Parts: sequence; structure tokens; C-alpha cells
Amino acid sequence: MDTHRKSDDDNDSLQVPTAKSQSKAPETIVESRGKGSFENDRLERYGRWLLSIPRDEVLALQQTVEYGAFVAAFERLGHAHRKSIALSRSRMHDDDMSVESNSFPAIGQTSSSNSKSSYSFLQHLAVDDVVLRVFEFLECLSLARTSVTCSRFRELAHKSASQRTQSMIGSRLLSNVMKLLRANEQIDGVHGSPHVRVPMLGLSRRIRVSNSGDVEYNGVYFCTGSNGNGFVFTKPRNPERRVGHHRVNVAAPISATEATVNAEGEPASAGNLLRCVIARRFSNEQILWYMSKEEETMVGNDFEVAQVFSFWAKLMFIGDASPDICRYPSQSSILSRNGDPAWQPLTNTRLIQPPTVELLE
Repeated sequence: MDTHRKSDDDNDSLQVPTAKSQSKAPETIVESRGKGSFENDRLERYGRWLLSIPRDEVLALQQTVEYGAFVAAFERLGHAHRKSIALSRSRMHDDDMSVESNSFPAIGQTSSSNSKSSYSFLQHLAVDDVVLRVFEFLECLSLARTSVTCSRFRELAHKSASQRTQSMIGSRLLSNVMKLLRANEQIDGVHGSPHVRVPMLGLSRRIRVSNSGDVEYNGVYFCTGSNGNGFVFTKPRNPERRVGHHRVNVAAPISATEATVNAEGEPASAGNLLRCVIARRFSNEQILWYMSKEEETMVGNDFEVAQVFSFWAKLMFIGDASPDICRYPSQSSILSRNGDPAWQPLTNTRLIQPPTVELLE
């Protein structure tokens, strides 16, 4: 929304310009705000008024002659808009051809690049399905910036974000604020029904892994879940690999010499990214931090996603760091203070340099 809008937004009623108001000198408007900006503000004000009409009143308006005239005029306006955009594209094409034939325009002649930069095929001509398909490939920051360009892109950007996060609804998030309110009541001890799942928050800080002889482990890990032993930190494997099937078994204890075990028990659908994982696991009766990769392997006639372990480290204790820090994977700088080894290789990776693990802010 334009930041320079002043008194227009303060009036919630629809202000239809009268013949008298239209007869005022347009030069004054052009000088103070610009005619284009004024018309944009007026159209947006009309749009907000249309959106604010209660549905019961819409049913009544449909019976009026004015409603039919408005719908017909709106359709004609849409055709005029598409026609003007098509004409603009044709002119820009002619300008491009003239620029190609004359690489050095005369002094004072304006290049067509400025007019071309203000035109957007996606914004004006592409249907919603095409725009949404393009939005699928935009990262979050680019999608957020696109959403502030116009009201149509704002709506489509939010729709794209909702579609792309659908898998998280139900498994990691509650689908509406009423369920969230009920979850808050359960936390506060308000008994009753229905029962909803209380969302769990992961740890906020990141883990950086570096200097590993297996470079695929290097990178930044986020807290993405938990198992029965604590929080789990993951990052996608690099180069990117995806699950081709859907079966994942439950976790099993491992020993310091065992390199391959079943995954953490999380459901994995075909197409999910295979990950590098840092998590606590039992080695006989001792719990340790382990670093592993997810691999899709064939067992008998079935495919399974298993974890191939490479490195391990002892847990940090309260005396080593604060209770909050001890919830994170053991840091190399803390474990090696007394000259003790930090992260160490397993038997199958003893020739590979172990990584350096540190906590980021």
C-alpha cells in the first residue's frame, strides 16, 4: 500500500467522484501527488469498499439495476486493461527492434529499457496457476519481497507459502487459532474437550560443523525435532538426495563399532530430502552424541532409510557449560579444554578427519 496516502484512508465510506469534483483542474493533482498515484488510490479505495460489503447486502444489491450496470462496466474495464497491456507489449517490442538497429540513440533519446523494466508479464497477463508455479521456485526472502509489489501478488504469495508448508500443518503446527487457544488452556490446566496436541518448540540456536574429512557433514544444522533421548539437529545432504520410497523403521541401540542402524522413526515419504543428522543415541548403556547420514538401502525386497554413522562425542555436563548449552550437541572447544578428544571417528571412519562442532548465536 502506498505510504504517501493521507486522508483518503481515513474515510471508510465510498466516495464516488461527482461531476463537480471531476471538473477540478487536474494539474493540481498532478503537481501534488501525480495523476497515476491518485487513480491507484481511488481504485484501491473502491476495492476495499467492495470487500467490506456484508454478504447479506450483496444479495440485496444483486436485485438492483445499478449492480448489473456495474458488473457489465467492470467486465469492459477488464477487457480494456488487457487490451492496453497487449498494446504496451507491442510498442515495447517495436522499441526493442529500433534499439537493436541503432545501438547508439541520439542525444536526448530515452532508451526503451526504462519502460521495459516497469512491465511485468507475470503481474499483468499470466493466470494465477502460472504465477503460483513460478512462486514454487522462489526462496522465502524473494517470495516475501514479491508479495509487497501489488495486492494480487500478495494474495498469491501467501497462497503459495500455505501450499508449500501444508506438510507441516498437523505434524508441527496447529491449523487454526482456536486449536492453539485450546492447547494454551490445556497448558493452564483448563479441563474439558476437545483435546488437541500441544505444539512443541525446538531449540533456536544453530550448530556449525566444519573441518570434517567427509565434507558432506560440513554446514549449518538446525533443530528440527526430537527423539526419546533429546533434540535432533539436521541439514540436507549435499549434493541433494531424496527418498525414492517411503519406509522408515524405528530406532535401535548402537555400539561404537556399528556403523549402520535404522533411522529415528520419523515418517519419510517419497521425495523427502535425505539428511545429515546429529542426535543422541545409546551405545550399550551409555548415551552419546552421534553424527550420521541417512541412506536409502534395500533390505530383502523392501527399501529402508537407515542412518550410516561416522562420528561420536561424549555429552557435555553442567560443570562444562550452562544447562541450556548442554542441550545442544557437544562443542569441540568445550570438550577439548582439558586436552581430551572432542568428536571422534568410529571404527569404519578411523581414517577420516573428525569434524569441529560449535554453537552459533
